[in-house]
Amino acid sequence: MKKSKKKLPDLTWADLEAWVGTRIVSRGTSYQKSGFVKDLAVTSDGGLLAWVRGTENYATSVSLVKGRLSSDCTCPYDGNCKHAVAVVRSTK
Repeated sequence: MKKSKKKLPDLTWADLEAWVGTRIVSRGTSYQKSGFVKDLAVTSDGGLLAWVRGTENYATSVSLVKGRLSSDCTCPYDGNCKHAVAVVRSTK
């Protein structure tokens, strides 16, 4: 993995809202603006991987799978989460 601040293809606020909803985009953006995303890296397949501080530090990855955003996070939330949004927003 190389450390970089490359971004996924030009994602708009509307793209993120369609992915996770307005509330989670707002919360994830707050996490990003607060500097909670650490060690952001781009994977060999163009995905993103980072640690995001929350109640604990969460390992969070975001990638495109068949043209759709997909994420994995070690947080207890079942689904795409604010930590994943924070990772995506950190590339802006």
